[in-house]
Amino acid sequence: MRQVDFSRLHLALLHWPCLNKTGEIISTATTNLDVHDIARVAKTYAVGGYWIVQPLQNQRAMIGRIVKHWLEGPGSTIHPNRPDAVRSVHVVDDLTQVAKQLRDPLWLMTSAAPQAAATSVAAVAERYRHERARDFVLCFGTGWGLAPQVLAAADVVLEPISPSAYNHLSVRSAVAIYVDRLWQALAG
Repeated sequence: MRQVDFSRLHLALLHWPCLNKTGEIISTATTNLDVHDIARVAKTYAVGGYWIVQPLQNQRAMIGRIVKHWLEGPGSTIHPNRPDAVRSVHVVDDLTQVAKQLRDPLWLMTSAAPQAAATSVAAVAERYRHERARDFVLCFGTGWGLAPQVLAAADVVLEPISPSAYNHLSVRSAVAIYVDRLWQALAG
């Protein structure tokens, strides 16, 4: 197996613009588990960063408290490895703030629903091998998924994870599966 350098790969968890179950565009609430579990995936695979896109100030404040709990509070001693993971968390209002921090980012969007012209993880791995001057941002939606305008603005929309007709993974599970599939494609 080849060594995989994921320093150019970034994860983005979008809380806006997302859909609710009736298809309206909304901002979703952040969950504690999404903050530190996805950070643990980011640390395990040594990705370049984990971005939480949350436009709501009260939600960003809550994320700050969660991060502080793991970095300085009781969580830092209860789970001594957790602070290393949580250091990868960056909280921003929108994706433009992510773009300003990265090199010519390639936007990879995910969706549980099939999308026209969806791309395989293997094809993304091939681009990652060859486009070394760019950062790659693997984006995940919350609620009922990313709003159509976000998917339309993507450079790449990945094929959904769909081993069966039941397709209702938690976003934490989807992140882990996509990151591991990309890692496997690059390492193999």
